[in-house]
Amino acid sequence: MDKPPRPISPPPTETERALRTVTFAWLFGSVYFTAIAGAPLTKYADWLGATEFTFGLLSALPFMASLLSLPAAVLTDKTGQRKAIFVGAFLIQRLVWIGIAVVPVLAWQWSGPSAGLIAFLVLFGAAHAVGALGGPAYMSWMSNVVPRRVRGRYFANRRRIGIFTALPTALVVGYVMDRYGNADAAGVPWPIVAIFACAAVAGLVDILLFLRVPHEVPTREAKTPGLASLKAPLVDGKFLRFAAFVAVLTMSAAPVPQFVNLMLVRELELKSLAIQTMLLVMPMVSQMWSFNAWGRAVDRFGKKPVMAAAMAGIIPVAGGWAIVALNSGNGSPLWAVAAIGFVTSFMGGIFWSGIEVANTNYVLEMVGSRRDGSGYAAVNGVIVNVAGALGGLGFGVLATATRDWQIATPLGIVTTLAVVMLTSMGLRIVAAVVFLPFVAAEGGLRTRVAARETLRFVGSNLYNNAQSAMFLPLRVGRSRLRETSRIVRRVAKRRR
Repeated sequence: MDKPPRPISPPPTETERALRTVTFAWLFGSVYFTAIAGAPLTKYADWLGATEFTFGLLSALPFMASLLSLPAAVLTDKTGQRKAIFVGAFLIQRLVWIGIAVVPVLAWQWSGPSAGLIAFLVLFGAAHAVGALGGPAYMSWMSNVVPRRVRGRYFANRRRIGIFTALPTALVVGYVMDRYGNADAAGVPWPIVAIFACAAVAGLVDILLFLRVPHEVPTREAKTPGLASLKAPLVDGKFLRFAAFVAVLTMSAAPVPQFVNLMLVRELELKSLAIQTMLLVMPMVSQMWSFNAWGRAVDRFGKKPVMAAAMAGIIPVAGGWAIVALNSGNGSPLWAVAAIGFVTSFMGGIFWSGIEVANTNYVLEMVGSRRDGSGYAAVNGVIVNVAGALGGLGFGVLATATRDWQIATPLGIVTTLAVVMLTSMGLRIVAAVVFLPFVAAEGGLRTRVAARETLRFVGSNLYNNAQSAMFLPLRVGRSRLRETSRIVRRVAKRRR
């Protein structure tokens, strides 16, 4: 008896095709962002002679460069060419990373380490400056491409999908740096140069794929001309309260990755593969495990409860890095200190996922629900990036001022890196206690009650995900056994 024909699926809509393209592009984008972060960037700067203040400046430069989002927002509103601005700016940014890979090395060989370090800092700032020009255009464009009803789940799933290429990239980068080290007698880190160049190529593919995404130029009536788009957010109390909270949070978090990398490289002297695993692979695994739960929580409970629940977790995360810093130079067993770092990094990935999902939805709502949305994106970027720049520079000054600290305490030795981590923890407490209560909320439940429900919901989802992953081999094996038994019975019946 013939089987009934399978129903023919309807062709994908234009929105579905666009979302698929954006998601596929992120597979290459995650390779780019992963390869230029972590141990390669820190060791490259350290090889060029970076000091503690230089690492603070390195943290601040991306935020300082993002001040260009203001003129970018004006340009986006006046022309409406969001796609052209985004693609052009980010293609240039990726090409600059090829210069970052080559120019500092040449300057180092011709004029010494100081010239190489200056060239590196200038190009690093230029890459982020060009990227800032395309930022408002991207947010405004994506607010139209991604339907509002699925934004939480879509961006969470998109990040999870990107981890499938980011995770092996982090491991390969760490292995290459440990396996090949410095490629010549002069000590030039050619493996890092190759890593940055390959990252730039992956980044170019990422942006070129956006050429396939359709773009509708906003009508003249839908735009707010010129600088008028920047006035509305400055008198919007709801927006300013949210921006103040995120600014303090950004100030606390912006310099931490650079100083954690510095701690692992200089104090603990871990191998590159171990650093990549701790700082990139562990957060990726926890993000893959938790992003979907946070996205569903945003759609179910709202943005503020998710933000509050995630804040309850990232404060202890800063404390974990403080414990690592306190015990990194006092003779504590390396395996114990490294274990604390691995657990801290894993937990950080879980709770920063919640912060990112909630923050993305806050910004997209501001951008997509107003005709002067790109102005909101630009002003939000300026406020947050000024805070990040102040945080990076401030932490750099703090690290320089406490460079010689060696204060023994019952918990360990207070060094400059411990001071940085403890200060970060204090700022996060201020953000959660002082500023978050004034952020506008939606829904009927009080934020505290909704935050507890969010933690229960996310915890339950994480438990179910872990349980499913644990028993997946058993379910697959049982399915294969049943299928094999059916085939054997069918063959035996035919022979009879």
